[in-house]
Amino acid sequence: MAPISPAPAPPIRPPGENIPALTGFRGFAALIVLLNHAGQFSGLADRTLVRYGYFGVPCFFALSGALFALLYFKPAQATGGFLRPYYTARFIRIFPVYWLVLALFAFTTAPVDWIAVLWHVPMAHGFFADYRHAINVPMWTLPVECTFYLLVPWLFVSMRALRRRLAPEDNGRALHWAHAVSIAGISLALLAIGAGLHTLAPNDTDWWKGTLFGRFPQFGLGVLTGLFLADLRSGKIRVPRAAGNGCAIAAGALISWQVLALEAFEALPESASGRWFAYALKSSLAVTACLLILAAATPSVWQRVLASRPLLYLGAISYTLYILQCASAGPVRVLSEFAAQRFREFGFSPWTGTALTMLACLAVAAVVHHGFEKPVQHRLKHALSRRGPA
Repeated sequence: MAPISPAPAPPIRPPGENIPALTGFRGFAALIVLLNHAGQFSGLADRTLVRYGYFGVPCFFALSGALFALLYFKPAQATGGFLRPYYTARFIRIFPVYWLVLALFAFTTAPVDWIAVLWHVPMAHGFFADYRHAINVPMWTLPVECTFYLLVPWLFVSMRALRRRLAPEDNGRALHWAHAVSIAGISLALLAIGAGLHTLAPNDTDWWKGTLFGRFPQFGLGVLTGLFLADLRSGKIRVPRAAGNGCAIAAGALISWQVLALEAFEALPESASGRWFAYALKSSLAVTACLLILAAATPSVWQRVLASRPLLYLGAISYTLYILQCASAGPVRVLSEFAAQRFREFGFSPWTGTALTMLACLAVAAVVHHGFEKPVQHRLKHALSRRGPA
């Protein structure tokens, strides 16, 4: 009688693949950015909830770093076996709906700055002051994200090489210090490269906050958070049961202090040193974002909120939502101003117009996500899978 073959072991899922609350956190970030964009044109620009909606940007950057560390730190190798599927997946995820919005802009706006459009096609516009905000201001974040995606495999390979030198013995605490030193070193290297490139365009006042060279520390903090979470989820380290709620409380206290500090600082006369201080203070929002990520990935009230169905759905359509609120001729601005004017005529609060604007944007994003983004992604993945591995 032939021996019975053992059942195949189930595939090991990446440690970041089964944390629904992180998808909800992406939905939360998208929601507060939408509130910022919609509310500032509805007569609410001076309200705290609207003014500081840009907190969603460092949330996105830190979350990208954390998720990529969870998903790709171990498998990342400078070989074609990893690089091709990785870059293919990034392309399918990012560019189809982005090019759709870019085409809508090109064919519905007159006159069209075709040079700006051409720089936008490969998302290279973020490196040039003349084109960074040429089509729509919020699109500056896209090349920052894409530059990070391009660097991720090489970043992780460099970190692992440095880790072998700094912590040759696989000791948990030593590894965390090695990771932190690696991120600090890579941040300084990118800062030096960015400073060299900035000499070519010294009048670009948005260079540091509008490119990866100034924003990488926010991604780096996210990477460190993701590596910590990976060790936490694998059982290498343990934290108290109340750690998640503690992180959420600490994040609430920290962002309250940050908002108060920004309010006090903005009342001071503008200066060059002051701009750097404001940049550093706004960059520190990534620390708050990382605390919220830790709270989202560990048992806490915050985790249960983010795992709710509305925020999970917002997280699923967040990229489409972000792209569409930056669409041709600034539809969020047009819709917000129109709604604000009409509701003022009828005596309604500006918050009502803002809410309806946000609902309209969410509805359009849902239609485009299900009617264009998901089908195109499915077809591209199916076409590439039929070709087989390289």
